[in-house]
Amino acid sequence: MNLLELFCDVDDFFKSFSEKWHKRLLSEGIVKRLRSNQLSESEIMTIVIHFHQSSYRNFKSYYTKHVLTCLKSEFPNLVSYNRFVELMPRVTISYKKQVVGKHRLDIVVDGKIVLELKAVSELTDLFKQRVLSYLKATGLKLGILINFGTPRVQYTRIVT
Repeated sequence: MNLLELFCDVDDFFKSFSEKWHKRLLSEGIVKRLRSNQLSESEIMTIVIHFHQSSYRNFKSYYTKHVLTCLKSEFPNLVSYNRFVELMPRVTISYKKQVVGKHRLDIVVDGKIVLELKAVSELTDLFKQRVLSYLKATGLKLGILINFGTPRVQYTRIVT
């Protein structure tokens, strides 16, 4: 799947998802605007999924050496690596009240939904358990595990 096809799949998914989500936010009186000159959620998701599909093992190398140099024309509102990483929320993972690590989540939508993006041939229970651990660490109730590694986009709702 090339980058344009990937973006179209992601954007179609996100448009369908965000339309329903924003209607709910409006009904609850919560409105959050997207600043112009900022990457859209679809662009962020596409970059993260493209990283998972690439041969890069390190996201910083992928972003600085590939995205910022080779994909500038594809993403006209690119931000620096540091700014991009700030867009990806971080959670602290604890075990028995001891901090054992920190992890960057792919995307958190309006502080309420964890989106975990994958590009694999099959979603396994391990991926679902990981989303559950993110939900526990953040205190959020809903996670969506999305797989772009199959001919059709797959997704699974995970609720705590």
